[in-house]
Amino acid sequence: MIPTAVVTARTAARTVAAKSRSIVCRSPTPVIQPTLVNNGRRRSFGEIIHDARSDADLTQQQLADRLGVRQSTVSAWEKEVARPKTAVLVALADELGLDLHTITVAAAKPIPVTADRA
Repeated sequence: MIPTAVVTARTAARTVAAKSRSIVCRSPTPVIQPTLVNNGRRRSFGEIIHDARSDADLTQQQLADRLGVRQSTVSAWEKEVARPKTAVLVALADELGLDLHTITVAAAKPIPVTADRA
């Protein structure tokens, strides 16, 4: 028996893949290109997610419900404590209308180590 979380992630990935194929075949929809530089420094993955979520007028709980994850997981992404798995990352970009390449590059950067996590 496959755990529910795995089934949900697979379903989300298939749905996003189907949407991606339809976008490629038809005229492309506008995608938000997040600003990667803020006051002379690169924006972190967490800042990009937080700003896009806020711009979409979504709470962490609402975004979590749409992605099938917990609110604490969204909070961990925004605080740079964790990164989403690939299937969730694709769904996250789709849900927030972000450019998948940009968000993937930002997510690929290592999570900063602080004194309390060392």
